[in-house]
Order: sequence, then C-alpha cells, then structure tokens
Amino acid sequence: MCITSPLLFINQALESLSIADSKLRLDTMVIINALGSNNTLKSVDISGNMMGDIGAKMLAKALTINSTLTNVIWDRNNITANGLRDVAQSLQR
Repeated sequence: MCITSPLLFINQALESLSIADSKLRLDTMVIINALGSNNTLKSVDISGNMMGDIGAKMLAKALTINSTLTNVIWDRNNITANGLRDVAQSLQR
C-alpha cells in the first residue's frame, strides 16, 4: 500500500515530490493518478521507476488535468517512442 498518494490528495502545501529511483514499476501509477487532482504540486521527479508505456499514458492523462505542474522529471522509466508520443501530445493540448 502506498501512503504517499493520500498525502497528494489532502496536502495543500506540498510543492515538490521526488520518488526517484524507487523502482515502483506499476505502483508508480498510484502517484501519477493522484497528480491529476493535486493543485499545489509544482515539481515531481518520478525517474527511475520503470513504469513503462502504461505509466507514460497515465502521466499524459494527469498532465492534461493538472495545470500547476511546471517540472516533471521522468527519465529511466523504460518508455518507448509510443509512450513519449502520448506525453508529448498531452502537452500540446
């Protein structure tokens, strides 16, 4: 169970979060899902979690909803060109 996700929902002061190199794999989706409803977080580092294209698709969706994030670090996540395209398209909206 991830205790970080509820913190993203209720925390009104958290502006930066790093879960870099936690190797959460698909569990990273819990954090990404919470990004969609958080309106105070400005920077997030989810690099090194091996979330793959599924995580990239979820990140793309969260980025279309969340307008406060200005810095997302998400390298080293085993993402292919398809996942990169999903995120790039979400940023163009």
